Amino acid sequence: ALGEKLTPTALVAVINRYLSLMSEPIRLHDGVIDKYIGDAVMAFWGAPMSDPDHAQNAVLAALDMMKQAKVLNEKFHAKGW
Repeated sequence: ALGEKLTPTALVAVINRYLSLMSEPIRLHDGVIDKYIGDAVMAFWGAPMSDPDHAQNAVLAALDMMKQAKVLNEKFHAKGW
């Protein structure tokens, strides 16, 4: 629905901001970003370097991503999106 309200240029800016914010926790918690698929980020932990805490790091990244998404949603809501 948001994509229908924005110009193509504005939509690209919104998606870029979203993907940038979602990527930060992945890198912060030693994840590797494999690719972006639309508005999704595919990432993995524990490779190419072994990480005995890969599961914990992945969960911590997911929790941080949820916090980032909440803040972003509040900003979007304030703009009427």
